[in-house]
Amino acid sequence: MPISEVAQRAWKAGTAVLTAGTAFYCLFHVDYGSHEHCFSGIQRWYWNKWDSMLGIDKKKLKEISNERGGTT
Repeated sequence: MPISEVAQRAWKAGTAVLTAGTAFYCLFHVDYGSHEHCFSGIQRWYWNKWDSMLGIDKKKLKEISNERGGTT
């Protein structure tokens, strides 16, 4: 029994959304190790933008960590 046209359209839309979500996750969130790789630059850019959006200042975090005797 063939799938209806509406069901096919829904399946294609769902597939597109899942594919885009997987690509986004693999590009920005997967940790490929401590070495430089082809996604290092764009991941740094993304996390810097994310931190600035949340108001996280890396210099201030480093100062606080140094005051407490920790390493960051």
